[in-house]
Formats: sequence, C-alpha cells, structure tokens
Amino acid sequence: MISVALLEQLAQPQSAHLVDAMASALDDHPLTAADVTRWRKTADAGLVSAAIELVTARAALRGRIASADAFWCDRAGAAQASDDLSAQWKAQRAASAAAALRDPGTRSLAMAAGDAGRGPCLRGPLLIDYCCGTGADLAHFTLALDGRVEGADMRTERAWMAARNANVRVHVADVRTWRSDAPLAHIDPSRREESTGARRHGWHALEPGPEVLRKLAAHHAGLMVKLGPGTDVPPEARPAGSELVVLSRAGSLTQAVLCTGALAVPDPACGRAFHTARAVLLRQGLASLEFAGPPAWTSGRGDSNWLTAASWSRIVAEPDPSLERSGLLSAAAQTLGLTEVHPGLGLCTDAPACDLAAVRQSPWWRTWDIVAALPARLDDIRTTLRKHRAGPVDVKVRGGVADADEWSRALRGDGGSPITVLVHRTPRGGAEAIVARRCLTP
Repeated sequence: MISVALLEQLAQPQSAHLVDAMASALDDHPLTAADVTRWRKTADAGLVSAAIELVTARAALRGRIASADAFWCDRAGAAQASDDLSAQWKAQRAASAAAALRDPGTRSLAMAAGDAGRGPCLRGPLLIDYCCGTGADLAHFTLALDGRVEGADMRTERAWMAARNANVRVHVADVRTWRSDAPLAHIDPSRREESTGARRHGWHALEPGPEVLRKLAAHHAGLMVKLGPGTDVPPEARPAGSELVVLSRAGSLTQAVLCTGALAVPDPACGRAFHTARAVLLRQGLASLEFAGPPAWTSGRGDSNWLTAASWSRIVAEPDPSLERSGLLSAAAQTLGLTEVHPGLGLCTDAPACDLAAVRQSPWWRTWDIVAALPARLDDIRTTLRKHRAGPVDVKVRGGVADADEWSRALRGDGGSPITVLVHRTPRGGAEAIVARRCLTP
C-alpha cells in the first residue's frame, strides 16, 4: 500500500518525470537493481519504491482499463479492480434503475425495497459505492449517473485513489457502521487477503460478510454485490426477486453480481417471488448479449441418460462459461436445438431439429465438426490423428481425466491440419475422446 503522503508527492508535477521514466523502463525490460539505484540518486528511497509500485500496478491494468497509464492504484488494488466492460455493464444497469426511481409510476417498487417507511432519497447522490477500492467501478458509475455518486472505503489510501480516479467525493468510512442515504448501492466485498493476495472463496468468506450485505439490501432501494465468478451464493441468502448475473468476456468469466431490489431485473419466467439467473456476454465495441431465466444446475454423475461418444451427432458445441456458471446452459441449448450429452459435463451436440447455421453463428457457442469418437487412449487417438494429417493438437479436458498440456504435446503431428481432441469422463469412471475440427461459420 502506498501512503497518502507519498501519493500526494507522486501527484506533484515534479514527480512526473520519475514516474514516466519508470514506466518507460518497465515497457522495455523488467526493472533491475541498477534501475532502482540510479533513481535513488535523484529521489528519496520511499518515493522511488512508491513510484515502482504505481507503475507496476498500472502495467498490470493494461488491456483491462483504458485509463491504466493514468490510474492511481497499487498492485493489490489493481488485482481487485473491475475491467472496463464489466464496470460499464453495471453502470448502465444503475442508470436504468435511477431512471426508474425518478419515474413516479415505478417509484413505489423501489420504496418497497428500502427500509420500512422510508422512500429513496433522490435529492443527493443516486448511488454509493461501498468498499470502492481504487475506484474502477466508481469512475464508470460517475459517468453513467452524471456525477451523482459517492464512494466509501475504510482505507484512507484507497479513498484518495478512488477520489482521484473518479473525481467524486469518497468517504473514509466502515460499511459495517456507516450508511449513505443514496437509494442505490454497489459493494465490492474483499475476496483477497490484503497482506498475501490469497483469494477468499465462498459467500461466507466475504468481508464484510453476509449479515452486513443483508442489512445493506434492506437499507437501500437497490443493491449490487460484486462477487468472484466462482462464488456460490446460497439460495437462502438471495432476497426474493433478486438476480444473480454472471459476466464473461472473450471466453473467460470476469465477475458475478448479485442484484437486489430496484437493481434487479427479474425474468418473466421467474417473477419477483423467485430469483433470476442472467448470463451476460460482454463484447468490445458491441452491445452485450444476455440470456436470462430460472437457473437449473445438474450434476448428472452416473445418470442413465448419458450419450456415449459414438452416439453424438454432427457437432460438439461448447457454451460460453457464463451459461454454465449461471445454470442456464440447458435452457440456452434448447433454444437452438442442442442437447446436453450428459448433464453437468458442459458439452452439447445437435438434436435432429437443430439449426446448425444458427449455432455456428452464435457468439454463445464454440463448435467443432466431429471426425471420430473413440476411447481416450493415446495410441488409438494417435492412429486417428495420423489418418487426418493432424498438425497442432488442442486438447480440451472435462472432468479432470487427463492433463491437457501433456496430451497436446504427446499428440502433436507433423501434418498441416489443426485438430481438437475433447476428452471427458464417463459415468463409470472411464474416459472417452472426440476428435474434431473447428466449424467454419457458414
């Protein structure tokens, strides 16, 4: 963590040359002891260490935050910062909720979601970002809500950073004892140990924990809780009408968000009595894609409905991870005529009525044409790959039945045809393999 005193020094014009020189050196090579010694001849050792921390953190944010080279952060804060696309999605959701709060026709719903007998305050800030950290989310909320936001963090240093990055007021306050009157709220509970950077896992490991989050949901007309995409939220912890949103980008999960009250958008199939799941596919320069409905998770181990590899149809379809993590895989597959080869495996194949062109064109799915299905034995797979003049081989494993990197090296051929081998478990503890080629979009 960089102290506020050192942050103030780094923000002075006379420190800009030091920061710029370090950033330029880091672009060229990893910083060395000789670099540090040279800089310490012209600046205080503490200031040099703080500048190194700043430029290293900024470098880690490149590709995730457009303003990375001007963003105030330390490495721990950078690791917890939302990427631009995720933050923009949440900011747009907040702007829609704020517009609804201003509409007298929908305001009663929001008032019912806040403290009993207390309606939303629409004169001051519209949103408070608790545990705002370095302010990556806060900056996007500020843009979407015309500056009518405020932040809060219990760490003075983080509050300083967030205020600089978002250009709004940030309180130094502990969410366990302090509340804002803003009708909408966002909170980013800590999922890492500050000293070690180790991740905390699970709903009950968050800090602040479930009891504080429950009170915040009751206090505000709408609340968004930022979560790691692997965090399981127990059904009993989700208020009626809440929505669990799973965000992904370029085939990787970015975060999950539990939305309550005015910030939730229940699917008509769920209604406000139950919670909704929503998968969101974030796309750079394009509108996000969304699929919502009631979640349905299936484990499927040992299920008699297992489709053996030999009985799969023409293609293998792998869903975007947000569909799997949200529990919406089965429903999304059915809309295109796909069927799960086995519940819980996360792979689909085409049913007779499937629209193959629609599946191949859908950003939600990666598809392969099936070349062969066989037992997952290296010698048998090698023989098949030679017949198809395989070159580079990408091995994808489901169920932990093989080492993907080891198998990719062992199966690489000298031909010119790229091949994918999908290896998966079977109900009785064995494994099967599908040899396939990536589908070409019609």
